[in-house]
Amino acid sequence: MPKRKLCGDSSGVPAPLEAAAEETERTTACRGASEGAACSERNAGASGFGGERGEERDGRNGEKQWRERSRRRCGKRRKEQTHDGDRGKEEEGKAMPYAPLIYENAAFEEYYKAQKICPPQEWNMFMACIKTSLPASVRVNRSAPLWKSTVDLLKQLSTKEKDEAGLEESLQPLTWMPHEVGWQWNTVCKVRLRRDDSFKRIRRHLMNEDYRGGLTRQEAVSMLPVLFLDVRPEHRILDMCASPGSKTTQILDMLQWHAVNSLQDGANSQALPGLGPPTGFVIANDVDAQRTQTLAHQCMKVASPAIAISCSDASLFPLTLPDGPTGETRLQFDRILADVPCSGDGTMRKNGDLWRKWSAGGSLSLHSIQLGILHRGLQLLRVGGRLVYSTCSLSPLEDEAVIAAVLLQYGDAIELVPPPPLPGASVSRNARETR
Repeated sequence: MPKRKLCGDSSGVPAPLEAAAEETERTTACRGASEGAACSERNAGASGFGGERGEERDGRNGEKQWRERSRRRCGKRRKEQTHDGDRGKEEEGKAMPYAPLIYENAAFEEYYKAQKICPPQEWNMFMACIKTSLPASVRVNRSAPLWKSTVDLLKQLSTKEKDEAGLEESLQPLTWMPHEVGWQWNTVCKVRLRRDDSFKRIRRHLMNEDYRGGLTRQEAVSMLPVLFLDVRPEHRILDMCASPGSKTTQILDMLQWHAVNSLQDGANSQALPGLGPPTGFVIANDVDAQRTQTLAHQCMKVASPAIAISCSDASLFPLTLPDGPTGETRLQFDRILADVPCSGDGTMRKNGDLWRKWSAGGSLSLHSIQLGILHRGLQLLRVGGRLVYSTCSLSPLEDEAVIAAVLLQYGDAIELVPPPPLPGASVSRNARETR
């Protein structure tokens, strides 16, 4: 039987030894392997085990010793490299911390000054506002069985924060949200609320209420479009771009408000929220299948059977209804929310990276998409119905230009109406000329 070679041609070394040999220095490994082989041959001759069996046995012993030495060398080298890497990371982290965000973009200021998005005397106030962090806010689900206890809890937490942290960092109700269902911190953003240990107690309460469906963590500005819809329990409602679902859950909640009001007034003792479903319904649509999973999970927090989720391009949403409940052949809705995809440059208070990435061309590719969604929404709207178009962008290409295009095409068939008055909120109708 031929001898097993411990050095030389790598084809004579088995697969485990090849991996070990690559991790060690070849010169040292071969020298150690040669010494082990020579020692094995001498031992075989002295013991009188001559022949192929003795040589094979001694070869295995030499191989075993070589493996052990290689393992020790590799382990020691890996350990040293790990310690060196950790020290390098620590030194690098100390020497190069994260650079602070720079809330400046000359192109942004020049562009929106030219667009006159606010009066000149309010420009400095506008810029100072968008450079501050967006305050955290929550919305109470009024259709939840214990919604009053949730409001009482928020009032208690608000009083406690006023005593401990002062009015600037306390939780306050949004005056323009009815029934005290909207609450917001004055200066505390969601990042601080999540990381600051001083908010540990209230964070635990909010997580528990969110888990059982008592409230939804939602930005205050995100609550406005649904308020403008003026939802009634008999309405058929379409949310064209629904994910992640905070506005959809608000619509579902408002469908039950009539039942809650009737229960409080004593007009109908059977109108229990959650037990007496509304006659209307909500179809929540999104084009992305993965985002619809998030949407479905969010809607499960509101115990309502009046919800259906679809995955379709909003600009191609079906128009026909072959077997309508009253013989209808066309699917139409009383209320439609078109919260369309946008560049999102109105979210700089929470997305600080937009200061670095913003450019005026970001809206060019979105205008046609937004216009297509709005066209299909108007085709799905019932005569006398209401459609709310909303974006997170300040760009006139995504806002006024889209509205102007449909007004020009549809003429007297549609009417542009101002938003309803909100107590404690100032709303101005923008009459700017875009450039």
